[in-house]
Amino acid sequence: MQKATVILGGGAALGFAHIGALKEIEKKFEIQRIIGTSMGSLIGGLYAYGMSPDEILEFGKDFKYIDFINPLNIDLKFQGVFDGSFIEKKINQKIESANIEDLNIEYSAVAFDLNSKYTVIINSGNCARAMRASAAIPYIFNPVNVGDYALVDGGVEYPLPCLDLKEGEFTIAVNVLPGNTNKTTYLNVNLETLDSKKKTSKKWYEIVMESINCNQSFLVQERLKSFTPDIYIDCNIDSFLPGEFLKIEELSEIGEKVARETLEEYNKPRPKTHWSERLRQKK
Repeated sequence: MQKATVILGGGAALGFAHIGALKEIEKKFEIQRIIGTSMGSLIGGLYAYGMSPDEILEFGKDFKYIDFINPLNIDLKFQGVFDGSFIEKKINQKIESANIEDLNIEYSAVAFDLNSKYTVIINSGNCARAMRASAAIPYIFNPVNVGDYALVDGGVEYPLPCLDLKEGEFTIAVNVLPGNTNKTTYLNVNLETLDSKKKTSKKWYEIVMESINCNQSFLVQERLKSFTPDIYIDCNIDSFLPGEFLKIEELSEIGEKVARETLEEYNKPRPKTHWSERLRQKK
């Protein structure tokens, strides 16, 4: 079975599609390494620890999202709305406080340091803390302070972490973010427009999450201009909101379906060409 490095991108709840994608990828490839950002780092870290996609799905379903609004989990330093330490604690309980060095599969979590303005690749130390740092969405969660580092969501710079790759690695990248239209329009703002009764019905966290995801979708498109994974699984989820954490089963099914179709297309036999045609293509 061919070995592969799997790259899992961010996307908040949309990242639950990674569960289904991994279910299909492991059928055809030996996953030897995982690089993840944000939700991709959470799903990837649990998988690298040894949990199956089905076990990850059950863990996600059992997660009590009411904890997010528990007053005990509010960030009293006002660096975010929530103190993400409760997520770290929950994951540590599940994976027995495992260190990255001890995982079954080589694993890296990607975060961003607000102090140095550098992307940080975490490949050692407590796995749950690395996962929390990689998924510390600005405005929502407080940064994770480690030494001189103030770590937030890796999607600030690399929502699809196609980096730190070795020469010759076979890569499978999974993107869950919807594509941007890259279109512009003109608007004449007058007094009548300002008094319009048509207003957004979105909650504050939906506005934050969707704004961040739109920006990150653009970054993914830009990154793919300079890096082409061997297999690109583009879930392109625009039918769900990034805050719909209770839709874990539906999102996992989307990832499974898209991954299956993509891998089937990749494995289709290619028509053989005459050697002269192959030589011309090389030139």
